[in-house]
Amino acid sequence: MGYVREGATGRGIGSRLLGRLHEAGAERGVDLFLADSWYHGGDDSPEKLFDAHGYETIHRDPIERPAAECPKCEETCTCEGVLAVRRVAGDATDAEASRS
Repeated sequence: MGYVREGATGRGIGSRLLGRLHEAGAERGVDLFLADSWYHGGDDSPEKLFDAHGYETIHRDPIERPAAECPKCEETCTCEGVLAVRRVAGDATDAEASRS
């Protein structure tokens, strides 16, 4: 679980955190990363971060609430609960080793 607090976004903190996570995963043979996130219409939406790091959004589910209750939306709440994945392509040697 990760979070970059409001006011600290846009400085590459999330990218560095994801980069380190991906490095640690590569060291351990991880070939799939899964993100369960909250996307919103703001400039600091995690959607932009995950897209930039090769994640594919595979499911979106609207979060239905009045805009007055949403910390990011002003007139209409456009927030979504999202499931995104990043698949890491291994070479043929990795694939054969996993079958043995």
